[in-house]
Amino acid sequence: MRGRPWRDGVLVEQESYTLKSCIYFAQELLLMLAYAGFRDVAVEGNYTGRPATPDDSIFIFVAKS
Repeated sequence: MRGRPWRDGVLVEQESYTLKSCIYFAQELLLMLAYAGFRDVAVEGNYTGRPATPDDSIFIFVAKS
């Protein structure tokens, strides 16, 4: 990621960062949560608070420690 803020047509500063992300399948995350000791895990869809479905594009994992 590169940040280059400009002010009045003049480059003020320049910063560069590496963004790293990890992608997991839902079942992998459920196993990791269980292994870490979480319980009562629920998977919700699209920030709705309802159970996730295959049609959801965003999954929220809610668990108790």
